[in-house]
Amino acid sequence: MSRRLPETGFALPLVMLLMAILTLLLTAAFAQIQRDRWVADSSGAAVTALAMAQSGLQAYIGSGTARPPDGDSVRINVVGGYADVVASFAQRLDTLNPLYIVRSTGHLIVPTEGADPMASRTVAQFAQWQSAGALTTYPAVFNALNGIDNYSSGTVNIIAADSPSCNGTLVVQLAVADDNYPTPPPGVTATAEPHHQGSSLIGVDCASIKGGSFTAASTTLTNLNSWSSYLITGDATLSLSGSGLLIVTDNLTISGSVTWAGVILVGNQIIFTGTAGSVVTVSGLVVAGLDRLTAGTPPNETLGGTGLTQTFKYDSCNIRHAMQFVTGFAPISNGWVDNWATY
Repeated sequence: MSRRLPETGFALPLVMLLMAILTLLLTAAFAQIQRDRWVADSSGAAVTALAMAQSGLQAYIGSGTARPPDGDSVRINVVGGYADVVASFAQRLDTLNPLYIVRSTGHLIVPTEGADPMASRTVAQFAQWQSAGALTTYPAVFNALNGIDNYSSGTVNIIAADSPSCNGTLVVQLAVADDNYPTPPPGVTATAEPHHQGSSLIGVDCASIKGGSFTAASTTLTNLNSWSSYLITGDATLSLSGSGLLIVTDNLTISGSVTWAGVILVGNQIIFTGTAGSVVTVSGLVVAGLDRLTAGTPPNETLGGTGLTQTFKYDSCNIRHAMQFVTGFAPISNGWVDNWATY
């Protein structure tokens, strides 16, 4: 008579096998979840590092006041970490306006995870250093390098005292080329400046501006009240008030009543037109006849006019505000990359 073996001998190993399989499956599931969390955290950290890199890049490009040397390196602290910015020559066109590649690497720091960066990301921007010359000397409120015609009519007020909120210095009212020095308007004191030394008196590189080394924010007279920079090639007519740096390579016609805060630089002549009662006010600095610095022969300046009132007031604060656009980095259009290789 045969005897049946107990079933418990096979059941226990089977149960243990099933438990082991379930444990492995659960472990794999938890590991996959952990990996997904790591991927999500890494993606978020990479996005944050990208923002840090871009923040450092913009801070470096926007704060430059002197042309940096090749290989200039700066660490910029940002919220949550820092950005290492390096500016290197991409193409040295000349000594004044080289082309740079500005590289910024953002590093994310999590204090609870230690001092080592949790994520890093690099971006880069091609930018050209622009230098149109530095307007560092202000001989007069109104500078007529082209000379000036005799006063005939109208009211001309030139205020040489600086605005009280600035530095309180005093400059000359009117500076005129010494080879064309006529009778100034009533109440205006004019000084004769050597016409052949104009470039040393007015620190503006007119040749560089005309050669295209200066990139202005606008090439048309639009959005004028934004403290921007405007470069008009040829003649231009200003009939609306505004602020900033206005450069006109040939003749500028100021029509009607206009107020301007900042700097006006004109290659040839400023022509004032308008009906009787028109009032023109410039708070900052005016330079006409810049073509004289490049061996040009701009026509003489004319102040006044029948029924017109012109007021030119020295304001060094407005000058500094406007001239911030003269030097600095000009980013190249479509020159930003977020996959710049680092080694």
